[in-house]
Amino acid sequence: MNKSLEVDESEKRVRELEAANRDLEARLAAAGSKAAPSPQVVAAPKAATPSDAGTVVLVLGAQSEAKESFGAMLAARLGGSVLEVQKLMESESAAGSEVGETILSYITEGKVVPPPLCLQLLERAKRDRPPPHILIDFPRVATLIDELEASLGAVQLALALSSDGNICGAFGKALGSKMHKLDAYQGDAALSSAEGAWRRV
Repeated sequence: MNKSLEVDESEKRVRELEAANRDLEARLAAAGSKAAPSPQVVAAPKAATPSDAGTVVLVLGAQSEAKESFGAMLAARLGGSVLEVQKLMESESAAGSEVGETILSYITEGKVVPPPLCLQLLERAKRDRPPPHILIDFPRVATLIDELEASLGAVQLALALSSDGNICGAFGKALGSKMHKLDAYQGDAALSSAEGAWRRV
């Protein structure tokens, strides 16, 4: 493809994302008091925060991996919170808010809910929850790391509960030494490894 055409396409994509963000911000503002209640937080009495630079922990893995249960157990150990995009979208949709209706329209049409909308939900949910903020299965592509950090703060740790080369390779390249591979089925040993990695940040 001609380089000028590649630049044009890139600029067009940037404009589309900026427009989508403005639209979503307006929808969230309009939703206001109709916003969905926050999902339950799994927390221990004392939070473990190693740094003010960022509080985000990613839990990634293939569809068959025990990401949800592992994330909940890790949050309980660290005194943190689980943020799961799927549950946030379900809560928002069930509340019947304007944002929830937008989410339902995407799902009904068989479309992927845009990442900017997912980030808006995560940013709002993160505000009143203790750190570390453990994100389950989001983002699903490493190219969204920059957008995620711009919205939620720095990713301090990423835990891959999978030997999938695509997941480990792409996210490993994006996050470097922050990426750790674990076997969730090792139970306490895996949790202890994850806790140790967090406290060494």
